[in-house]
Amino acid sequence: MTRTPAAGGDAGDASDSGNPGGPAAPGSPGTQGTQGTQGTQGTPIVPDDAAALAAASRGEALLEAFFGSGDVATLDAAIAELRRARALLTADSPYRAPVLGLLGRALRRRNAYAGEGMDRFDEAVDVLEEAVRLSPAGEEAYLHRHNLAAALGDRHDISNRPSDLVAAEAACREALTLAPEDSPHRGSLLTMLAGNLRAQHQNGAGTGKLAEAVQLAVASYRMTPTRSSAYAMNAYTAAVVLLDQYNVTRDADLLVQARAAIGSALEFGDDDPQVHLFHAQSGNILQTEAGRSQEPADFEAATTALTRAIDLLPPGHGARSGHLHDRAGVLGDWHQVQPGRGLLVAAERDLREALQGLPREDISYGVALNGLGQILLLRYAHSGDVSCLDHAFGCFREAEPTAPAGDPFRQVVLTHLGNALLDRHGIGRDTARRRRDLDEALVAYEAAVKAAPDEHGNLSVQIGNLASAHRALYQETKDIEALRDAEAGYREILRRFAKNLDTPDRDRTLFNLALTLLDRVGADNAGQAALDEAEALLRDIHRRWSDERVDATAAVFALADCLRTRSERSGDPAPRREAIGLLRGVVTGAAHVPDARRARGAVAWATYAAADGDWRGAVTAYELALAAVDQAASPALDRRSRERVAADFFGLASDAAACALQAGDPAHAVELLEQGRSILLDRAWESRTVLDDLSRHLPRTTGRFVELSRRLHDREAASAGSEQRARWAEERAGLLRTIRELPLFADFLQPPAFQGLADGIGDRTVIVLNVSRIRCDAVLIARGGIRVCPLPSLTANTLIRQTARFRAAVRTAGDSQAPLNERQFAERTTVPAVLRWLWHSTVAPALTGFGLAGPRAPGGVLPRVWWCPTGLLSFLPLHAAGSHPFDRGVGANAAGGRAGNGPAGEGSVGDGSVGDGSPAGGTPAGGTLDHVVSSYTPTVRALAALAGRTASADPPAARPGTPRLLAVAPQAPGTEPLPHAVAELTRIRRTRPLGADLIGPAATRQRVLDELPGHSWFHFAGHAVQDPLAPDAAAGLLPYDYLPTRRLLEATDIADLPLDGPELAFLSACETASGTMDLADEVAHLAGAFLVAGFRHVIGTQWTVRDRSAAHVAADFHRLATDADRSARALHEAVRSARDEAASPFVWGPFVHFGP
Repeated sequence: MTRTPAAGGDAGDASDSGNPGGPAAPGSPGTQGTQGTQGTQGTPIVPDDAAALAAASRGEALLEAFFGSGDVATLDAAIAELRRARALLTADSPYRAPVLGLLGRALRRRNAYAGEGMDRFDEAVDVLEEAVRLSPAGEEAYLHRHNLAAALGDRHDISNRPSDLVAAEAACREALTLAPEDSPHRGSLLTMLAGNLRAQHQNGAGTGKLAEAVQLAVASYRMTPTRSSAYAMNAYTAAVVLLDQYNVTRDADLLVQARAAIGSALEFGDDDPQVHLFHAQSGNILQTEAGRSQEPADFEAATTALTRAIDLLPPGHGARSGHLHDRAGVLGDWHQVQPGRGLLVAAERDLREALQGLPREDISYGVALNGLGQILLLRYAHSGDVSCLDHAFGCFREAEPTAPAGDPFRQVVLTHLGNALLDRHGIGRDTARRRRDLDEALVAYEAAVKAAPDEHGNLSVQIGNLASAHRALYQETKDIEALRDAEAGYREILRRFAKNLDTPDRDRTLFNLALTLLDRVGADNAGQAALDEAEALLRDIHRRWSDERVDATAAVFALADCLRTRSERSGDPAPRREAIGLLRGVVTGAAHVPDARRARGAVAWATYAAADGDWRGAVTAYELALAAVDQAASPALDRRSRERVAADFFGLASDAAACALQAGDPAHAVELLEQGRSILLDRAWESRTVLDDLSRHLPRTTGRFVELSRRLHDREAASAGSEQRARWAEERAGLLRTIRELPLFADFLQPPAFQGLADGIGDRTVIVLNVSRIRCDAVLIARGGIRVCPLPSLTANTLIRQTARFRAAVRTAGDSQAPLNERQFAERTTVPAVLRWLWHSTVAPALTGFGLAGPRAPGGVLPRVWWCPTGLLSFLPLHAAGSHPFDRGVGANAAGGRAGNGPAGEGSVGDGSVGDGSPAGGTPAGGTLDHVVSSYTPTVRALAALAGRTASADPPAARPGTPRLLAVAPQAPGTEPLPHAVAELTRIRRTRPLGADLIGPAATRQRVLDELPGHSWFHFAGHAVQDPLAPDAAAGLLPYDYLPTRRLLEATDIADLPLDGPELAFLSACETASGTMDLADEVAHLAGAFLVAGFRHVIGTQWTVRDRSAAHVAADFHRLATDADRSARALHEAVRSARDEAASPFVWGPFVHFGP
C-alpha cells in the first residue's frame, strides 16, 4: 500500500472535500464582487486594490472552473491570476489574506499533479503561513490554519520532514480551538488531525498517536451529517485509520468497521472529486480481507476497486501512481494464491507506469521502486529468470537512499533488500560472494528489526526474515548456534505476536519453524520430540493450505522429507512410501507448480523410490524430473538463468541413467543421459541448424522458427527484456506445436531414441562413462548395439576428491609464480598419480571389458574411440590415463605457459596431494595412447550431428583467392610473453601456405572476427581465460587489444558468426576445453562454442600448456593432418611424439579432439 496522505485524509483541496475554502470566507474576493466602490466592511478600494480584486475574481472563477473540468491548464491560469493579485496588494491590504488563501488552495490543487518540484509545495506553505499571520482571529483565522495544516501535510508526503507533521498538528489544533462548536468545518478539522496523527504513527511515534487518530476520525465521521459535502471524506479517513489500527492489533472488528466506513464514503461521495481515493481505499481493505481468506475472488474484487480508482484519474495525476502501485501489490499477492494468469506481468506494467508519473525526488518514487523490486522477486521465484533478481536488487539499492534513518519506509526497503540478497546467496556460484551476500542480508534484516517500533505490525515480519537468514547461515556454515537463533526467532513471533498474527502469517511462521526443527533433527540429533513437532506442524499446514498456493508445494516437500527422515530412523518403509505418494501428487498433478520446483519434487520421489529398491519407479520419476528441467531451462530465460538451472540439477541425468541400468535397461539409460545433459549446447545447436527437409514442407514456418531460435540464443537475447524473450519463446513454442502436428515431424526436436542415436553415429565406437552415487559404468555403443561394463573401482566420492586434486595440481604446475618445489611436486607426483588412478579405476577396465586393449601387431592401426564422459570426469584427460611413473618428467622450471589468467603475475590455487590409485590384476600396460585413438563428444547426439554435418561443397579454400587457414598470434601486451607462438605459425605455414596471418597488433578482436568467416581452418596461438572456480567471469581468447578494451574474444562472439563451411579450429591456448565445475555436463567452454559455430573438428586444451610444447604439437599436427577428417589421428600422433620427448603427462596431456 502507498502512503495515504497525512493531513486531511487525502491532502486534496478543501473546497470540495469538506476542508476550509469551499464557500468564500467573509471578505474574500468574490463574496461581494468587485463592481462596487466599497470592499470588505466598507473599506474604500484604491486603484491597486481594484486591479488585484479583479485578478483575484478571475482567478477564483478559473479555480471553480477547474473543479468542474479537471483541466490543469485552467488551474495554471488561475494560479497566474492569483499570483498577480498578490503582487498588486500591499502587505497591509485587508484583501491580502483572502487572496493568499485562494492562492494556497490553488497551489495545493496543482501539487496533486506530477512534474512539480518542491518549490511549489514550499510556495503553498509560505503563502498560507502569511495568511495565518494576517488573520489572528475570526472565521478566516481557523480556515487559513486548516489549509496551512493541509499544505504542510502535502509537503511532508514529498519531503518526509518530521517538522512538517509537527507544525501541521499545531496548526490543526489551533484551528479547532478557534473554530466555533457549530462550525460546518469542525468535522473536517478532526479528520485532518486524525490523518496527521496517523502519519506520525507511521513515522514511529507509537500506537498512542494512532489510537487517538482512530478516536478522532470515527467521531468526525459519525458527527458529520450524510448530506454534508465533508461526510464522504470523513468516512474515508475513518476507514484509513481503522485499517491501520487493524494492521497493528489484528482485531477483526476494526476491519469490519473500516469496511462499513468506506462503504458509506462510496455511497454518499459518488460525486466527490476525491472519489478515486474512496475506491482505492476500498481496494486496500479488500486486499487485506483477501490476505485473510486467501480466496481468489477477494483478490479480484480488490483489483476491480483499484482499477476504478485508476480509471477516474488522468495520466500525470500524482494519486494515479499510488493507485497503480497498490493494484500491483494486489496482483502480486493474488499470484501467491493463484499463480500464472499473467498477474506478475500486469503488476510490473503498473509499477513501471507509476514510476513514469513520479518525480525522482518524490518519496513515493522510492516506494514505487521498492514495489517494482518486490514484483521482480516474485517473477524470479516463479520463472527462475536471474535477470529479474538482478533488476530487483537494483531497485532496492536505488530505493534505499530515499528512506533515511527514522523514516518508517526504511524498514520496508531494508527487508526487501535482505530478501534479494538472500535469494542471490541461494544461487551464488562463487563461495566468497555467496557469503558476502548472506552477511549483508543479515545486516539488512537486523537494521530492519531495529527500525521497526516494538508495537509496529511489521515487526513480526522483520523478526521472521532475520530468523530465515540465520537458518541460511546454518546451511552455509553448519554453525548450530545460527540454527538455534532461527528457532528462537520463530518461537518469539508465535509467543509475542500470538494475538496479532493473521492466519497466513501464523502459518508461514509455523512452516518455517517446522523446517528449522527438521534441520535440528539432522544437525544436533534433536531427538524424536523435534521430529514429532515438525511432522504435526507440517501435516496441519498441508491439510489447510490450498493446492493452488505458491507455497503449498513447499509444504508437501517438507512433509515428505520429514516422513523420509522418520522412515530412516525407524526402519519402517511406510512413511517413505507415504512421502512418495505426496510427491507424486505434486509432480503429476498441480499445473501451476513452477517447472524447477516440479523437478525437485520428482528428484525426491526418485530418490525415495531408489531407497525402496523400486528402480523402475525411480526411472519414471527421473523421466518427469528431466522433462521439468528442460521446461525450466526455457528459451524465455537469458543464458545466465538457463545456466543456473543446469547447475542446480547437475548429476540428475547420471542418477537417472544409473537407475535405468539397475532396472536392466541400458538403452534407456543412454536416452536419459542424452535428454538431461548438454541442454544449453543442444539448444544452441538447434538454433543454428539448417532444417532443409522441414523447409520444403513448411518454408515460412521453418524460417521464422530458425529466426526465433537464433534470437533466443544469440547476443540479442542478452539485451532483450524478459517480456520480449517470453514473447519470442511463446511464439517459438507455437511454431513447434505446428511442426509436430505433421506426422513426418512428430518427433521434431524430441529427445532421441537409442536406435536413432546408434544409427546416427554409424560405425563409430562411443564409450559413455556414467558416474553416479548409485553406480558407475562404462557403456559401449557400436554397430547399432550396446554393452555395459560396471566400474566398481570408480565411485562418485572418489571422483570428486581426485578431480579437485588434479585441477589444483595442473594449476600449480602451470603457475610460474608458485614456489619451485610445489610446481615440481604437482607435475611429477600428483598429476601422474591421479592419471594412474584414472587408468586403473576407469579407462583400463572399460577398454579391457570391451576388447579394445591388448597387444597390437607392429604397424597396426589403433581403433578410434569417442569418449563421452559425464560429470566431473569431463575435467580429467581420459586419453592421457596410464601407468605413469611418479618420478619422471621435465623440470617444473620449464618455459612459461599460455596461462589463462590475463596479465602476467596473477596466481592460481595449488594442492600438493598424491593420487591413491593402484594397479589392479590384469590391467593392461601403458596407457590410453597405446591402445586407442581418442576423441571426445559432449553427447552421442552431438557426435551424430557432427557426423551428419558435411563439409561445404564449395569451402573457402576452393574459391579463387580465398585463404584456407587463418592463423592468429596476438602477443597481447601486458600478458606473459610467448616467444614460441610466432615460430609456431611459421612452422605451420610450411605445410599449409594458404591463408592469412594476424600477428601482434594486427590480431585485434574485431579483425579476427572480420577475417574468421572467410576461412575454413582457424589456428590461435596465444592466451586464453577460463576459470572453473570463478564461473561468473568471462571466458575467451585474448586478442592484441585486450588490455585497453578489456574485451575478450568470447565464446558468444564465435557462436554468433555467420561462418560458411568451417572445418577445423585449433585453439593452442590454455584451458580452451575446460569449462566450469558446476556446468561440467554443459560443455561450457571455448571448444564447445566453436562446435556450435559450425566447425566440425575442434582441438582444445584441458589445462595450461607450455609454450614450447604447444608449438611442437601444433606444428606436428598440421604436418600430419592432410585433411580435417584425419585430425584425430594427427593429434594422436603429435601427442605421442611429444610424450616420447617429454614423458611428463602434464606437458603432452592437455590436448583433446572433438569431432567426427
